[in-house]
Amino acid sequence: MHRSPEMTALGAFRDGVGRVNRAPAVLLGVWLMTALSALPIALAQTAHSKPQPTGLVVHVQHDIGHRWLRELDRYTTDPGADLGSTLGVALRHPIRFTSNLTAWMAGASAPAAFLIQWLFIAGGTIDRYARDRPTRAHGFFAACGVFFFRFLRLGLVMAAAFLVVSRYLRQPVVSAVALASCRFVFDYAQVRAVVEDRRSMLGALRAALSFIRRNWKAAIVLYAVDYAVFAALVGVYVAMGPGSAGPVWSILPSQAYVLARLWITLIFWSSEAALFQGRLAHAGYVARRAPVWPDSPAAEAMRP
Repeated sequence: MHRSPEMTALGAFRDGVGRVNRAPAVLLGVWLMTALSALPIALAQTAHSKPQPTGLVVHVQHDIGHRWLRELDRYTTDPGADLGSTLGVALRHPIRFTSNLTAWMAGASAPAAFLIQWLFIAGGTIDRYARDRPTRAHGFFAACGVFFFRFLRLGLVMAAAFLVVSRYLRQPVVSAVALASCRFVFDYAQVRAVVEDRRSMLGALRAALSFIRRNWKAAIVLYAVDYAVFAALVGVYVAMGPGSAGPVWSILPSQAYVLARLWITLIFWSSEAALFQGRLAHAGYVARRAPVWPDSPAAEAMRP
């Protein structure tokens, strides 16, 4: 019997891009979640006549190399802002509000509430990309609900690992490599948890390490390709110097950057799912049965 060739890293990347592009509703939903997360902070910042600069704002006066590295390493933010602003602020200062919202969306990555939202959508997002076919809203959110509490347990392990790295590895390069390695392993743990419907997150971590050990060349090359595309996007964005032409003209390119950044973030998951399925399963394989709406005994009886 003819044996199909193993999925390559570049093949997994192309497949991952296709899976994300075939599910535009997921990208739109993630963009909306990011906008809603940044909304209160943008309102509060707009309410001040002289908003204080934050780590999320890209300043033109810094050299390009410094800003490029800062964009790549944007893991922490300072969400300590007055959340008591009203929508009237946005109505009185729409341009300034939109610019602030865009800046926060471009850098939102680590506030606790935002990370919890990502943990919630992770299950449904990976499930959609792994199946590579529409799961509709009920299927997407059913998967989100199933894996949310499992990923909360995994999140505790992730937080402990990141804490150890940030506390004991102070050298920037070593710390960056260690953090990237942690995210690399946890991504595959999430993929294996969803595709194989794993309940034990420690088991998912062991399975992720086993898969990486057996397919380390393809896994590392794929991660490097994903990250290189992300780094190139950030480099183009920083080189363009958004904001130098004024807030009106910076809104559209900055929002395009937000969408592109989220698109690449989703490609990490989709391409890793494609590589795993291509090496150990088959395209579209997910162990968990897809929920059908309405999922009830009466609906079950009506099925042929």
